[in-house]
Amino acid sequence: MAQPLRLKLFHWLIAAAILHLCLTITVFMIGHFRLLPSIFDEHGIGLPFAMDSVAYRNWASEMVTVWQSQGLSAWFHTQASLHVRLYSISFAALGWLLGHNILAAEVLNLFYYLGILAAVYLLGKEVFNARAAFLAAVLVGVWPSFLLHTTQLVRDPISTLCLLMILYLMTLLLNREFGRGVAVLFVIALATLMTFFWLLRGNMWNIVVVATLLTGVFLTIKMFVIRRFLAHQVVMIVVICVIVVVIPSTVKSTSMPNVRPPVTPFAISREEYMARRSSLISRLILQLEVRRNGFKVYEGQASNIDSDVALRSVGDVARYLPRAAEIGIFAPFPNFWLNGPPFMISRVISGVETLLMYALYVFAVIAIWKERRRLSMWLILLVAVTGMISLGLAVINLGALFRLRYFFWILMIVIAARGFLGVRRPGGALEKRSS
Repeated sequence: MAQPLRLKLFHWLIAAAILHLCLTITVFMIGHFRLLPSIFDEHGIGLPFAMDSVAYRNWASEMVTVWQSQGLSAWFHTQASLHVRLYSISFAALGWLLGHNILAAEVLNLFYYLGILAAVYLLGKEVFNARAAFLAAVLVGVWPSFLLHTTQLVRDPISTLCLLMILYLMTLLLNREFGRGVAVLFVIALATLMTFFWLLRGNMWNIVVVATLLTGVFLTIKMFVIRRFLAHQVVMIVVICVIVVVIPSTVKSTSMPNVRPPVTPFAISREEYMARRSSLISRLILQLEVRRNGFKVYEGQASNIDSDVALRSVGDVARYLPRAAEIGIFAPFPNFWLNGPPFMISRVISGVETLLMYALYVFAVIAIWKERRRLSMWLILLVAVTGMISLGLAVINLGALFRLRYFFWILMIVIAARGFLGVRRPGGALEKRSS
């Protein structure tokens, strides 16, 4: 039974790969032949929704020139963001044939896309069951704007893949027990993923901190419920907590001179992360202020929301939390979907996807009730909700919010898939997995 299931899943991955490849070719052809010049440039870059891809493509192309003219050593010692460095390798390998465009980047983007679908399936299966996992993976795989973004030269797909795998390993730590040898390999794998994520999206490191702390809390609750001390798991979570603290202060430009965080208006550097103020609360407030101010120079300011709100104290943040939750979970709101001069198809698409998420939230609530005793479900739910509220606090641009929220929407889709199947097949029709 297991072999046919694996074969079926493999066939679905092949279908997903064909879908992604066809979309990438279509997008490139539209740009190459200047059919929609205001939307896609000649390299297939989506100008309204992935403008930073222009800079990343140019950066990767310049690195290829360095490689070809000065050698591999010069390429290696050139400072570059991790995802740009990877794209430059793809350009070097395929650019002579395809050019420095999204077609040459497809070998990486396709890997990220399929990796995300596989990670969604693994996470859904570990938390719920194979049926919910498969449905969640299908929904994520055909989600229009997410699928389109995975054709671009952005860091979102690879960082989403890293974060999904980090959370998947956290659920394994919570659900299962490990021997000593496996535990060591587990921690090494998790530390590697966390290091990659820090290099890719250091400005979202707080979500890794939250996931780690929640895993520790739920592991404590589990030991209390089963009345047994899980020594290996406790040691693992303690080591992971140390890793979470150590990575931001050690993985930096001085220790890795050839890799640097991406430069964007809203990126937060290590110096900002290890902010000058003394208390943790004041550092968090400073980071929040830096991020909100950064988005004020973000392109597409017509979609800014609450840009005039200043959060400079704990009281300001506390009073704004309900509004931040509303924005992070439900924005863009219906009055945004069809309004705004001129009429924009991107607003309509975002409205349709947001409306679909409203429906999925209903199924997620059903799943939360049905699976309220499942600790791993609470782990991914609280990570999703915390992340969306954090985005509501820090991000004032709806376009940027939409992109940054994909990971948290994916987690909600995993939960909603269980709720949908629970409605269709109530009772014991679905297999159960104990937390």
